[in-house]
Amino acid sequence: MKGPVIALDVSKGSSHLRGFKSFGVPVGKTERIHHSREGFSVIREIAESLGKETGEMPSVVLESTGVYSACVVRHCQSINLAVYLISPLASAKMRKAEIRPTKTDAIDPSTIAKVFYSRELRRLPVQGGARDSLRELSRIYGSESEALTELKNRYRRLLDLIWPCLDEAWGDPFSSVPMAIVSKYGHPEILATKAKAQIARAISAGSFASKAKSESEAEKAKEYSKGHVSGVAASSPYVAEIRAKAAEIRAKDAKLDSLRKEMERIADSIPEWRCLKTVPCCSGISGLRILAEIGDVHRFETPDSLVAYAGLDPCVSQSGEISGKGLSITKKGNSVLRHQAYLVVKTMHQFSDCPITGFYDKKKSSGLSDKAAAVAASNKLLRVIYSVLSKRAEFVQQ
Repeated sequence: MKGPVIALDVSKGSSHLRGFKSFGVPVGKTERIHHSREGFSVIREIAESLGKETGEMPSVVLESTGVYSACVVRHCQSINLAVYLISPLASAKMRKAEIRPTKTDAIDPSTIAKVFYSRELRRLPVQGGARDSLRELSRIYGSESEALTELKNRYRRLLDLIWPCLDEAWGDPFSSVPMAIVSKYGHPEILATKAKAQIARAISAGSFASKAKSESEAEKAKEYSKGHVSGVAASSPYVAEIRAKAAEIRAKDAKLDSLRKEMERIADSIPEWRCLKTVPCCSGISGLRILAEIGDVHRFETPDSLVAYAGLDPCVSQSGEISGKGLSITKKGNSVLRHQAYLVVKTMHQFSDCPITGFYDKKKSSGLSDKAAAVAASNKLLRVIYSVLSKRAEFVQQ
């Protein structure tokens, strides 16, 4: 990279920054600014000063620090400065390459600037498009999914305490009928005091089951309440908790469904989504989240770059006669993309027959464990996805 640049070392609530006319030619001393409009005005002042001295408006380079750097990036783009992000690992590697590695707040902007001048970086697109919205929804979806998992774990423990063997009677305890019964009555002894017609109405209202189905399920519920003994009394505070947890689970399920529909709506405006859906098991939520995490596939020059971004590239440790092969993956990348690719491979292996599942089986037959084979297949999946997205072509079985 060439030209003037403002290098920022971003931390929570503040940044250290310094301007550079060119490689090794700093302007002024390192300054510390607060992440406020007043603090950001310093960036504009330095940019205008560098622009006058060099005849070219400077770029801005900073480490990608997630939520801490978001406001800095948005402000710089709002005043029409080109923004470039680098990995914290890149600046750490540059710092360690020095004869006497030193890390201080005053020196860090200089290290970041060295990374800028030593590499060809891709300019960060202006935020706010469909891809950004999809990624933000994907992250919200992931957060809500994790919260739902915690809720369900607690709910299952309460079920085993209050409604023992409920899953033997209905199978999935999170299906509509048992959820309707638990949220309405809370305890088997309370259920036992209700008439079948009343229970049937509660089941119909809570699960939208037909009249005949509701009556059949009400009969089963009465038999369950007579044949099982709860681990707590009907007056236990746990009863109120399990009813509340049932309501929370239903609300979370509804929110996740709403998020998924909104993600589908946004994805429909992205041309590559039509192609990605043709890859086996990528037409659902995992495919949406993979598309969201990849963003614009053209920011990755090769399939290897995408694989490395997901942290699915193998570690390399070669020395003398040691080949360095057969090592674990780096896991230094986008954990969401890595996890979703792994889920797709596992789902694909159960429900689909395609080259990726064939590759999975081949790796297992060669002696790899199930997990190692799935990781290797995840690597191959991302390469297939890269080809599909970059060419905007549908997946074709071979």
